[in-house]
Amino acid sequence: MPHQLTDFQRQVIILFKKENPTWGLVKCSTVLPEFFETITEHQFYGVCNKLRIEGSPTAKKRIRGSGRAVTIDSPTRRQVLTLAVSPQNSPRRGHRSQRQISRELGISKGSVSKIIKKSKLKCFRRVKCNVLTQQHKDARRLKSQTLIDRFRDNDLWKRVWFSDEASISLFSPLNRQNERIYREVTLKTEIPRNELLVEIDSQQPSIMCYGAVSWLGKTQLRFIEGFADGQEDLPAYRRKKKTVNQIVYTNEMCPLMFADIRGVMNDVVWTWQQDGARPHTARASVQWLRENAPQLILPDAWPSKSPDLNVMDFCIWGIILHNIQLHRRDIHSIDDLKRCLLDAWNAIPQNVIQRATASWITRLTQCHTNNGDHFEHL
Repeated sequence: MPHQLTDFQRQVIILFKKENPTWGLVKCSTVLPEFFETITEHQFYGVCNKLRIEGSPTAKKRIRGSGRAVTIDSPTRRQVLTLAVSPQNSPRRGHRSQRQISRELGISKGSVSKIIKKSKLKCFRRVKCNVLTQQHKDARRLKSQTLIDRFRDNDLWKRVWFSDEASISLFSPLNRQNERIYREVTLKTEIPRNELLVEIDSQQPSIMCYGAVSWLGKTQLRFIEGFADGQEDLPAYRRKKKTVNQIVYTNEMCPLMFADIRGVMNDVVWTWQQDGARPHTARASVQWLRENAPQLILPDAWPSKSPDLNVMDFCIWGIILHNIQLHRRDIHSIDDLKRCLLDAWNAIPQNVIQRATASWITRLTQCHTNNGDHFEHL
């Protein structure tokens, strides 16, 4: 194994190259054979490359991409690429991870990563969506075209108020990919249980919130609190929390949201949108909405299984949940969660809501163009 060059040897090589830029190791060895016989070619030209002497062939800076083109001809490379792009049997996992490929082929994960990177393969996240039957697709295609014809002209879509409710849990689910700890131990059993175990309550507290947005503004974010009616005399442990039903929807939720909307719209006629949840489509609920909403997108006019067409679903709730996730360390109770939800709701700029609302007609068009099929991947 060659020894490491000393500072004196480096200085001699530099001196020779400065005096004779075109000389190589063989030429230098003819002048001082005893000195250069212990210096390898790799060491000699390593010093020359660091000199960057202008006009010296051995000192020119390498241009990026000037080397030999990468070829993927070896059997190992072909196997890596075949496993990387071939689907797995599981419908939930469309590809093998780099760790799985390295384990199957018996090579390092770094080699797998380099082969995939040099082959210019890109990794894309899969998109979660609802199951759509052919009946759902046909209905989505027809109803989306009906909504386009109704709201496209005269910017009537700006007066549509999109509403929804969502249940937010106090604690986020455990993500085993990110929940890791580093300890200097040999066995996992040496780690204290309070550092390794994360307790998750299957009946963890949650809160139901609701609101509505449009191009022109948004309502307040409100919460459904308390217990269901007729349970005042029951013990606390037997009481059931209030949930969204036909009575709560028409007697509590809609009147409060409608009051906020009237404060924004004044005397301008607006349209109420809701999804196909049962409390929304109950016969008494629809009758109440007919009597109190200026205009209404009836349940049979809204496409079923279409969260990709509701501004609240494809935009607003995602922004709020992202904000909640950023402040999970500060949330320890339902009151903390409520305060964080209100801050996240109030912090959403109106221009963000307007961009999401403006994309509604575009999404309806994509839904109709794709014959009611999914278009999120587009």
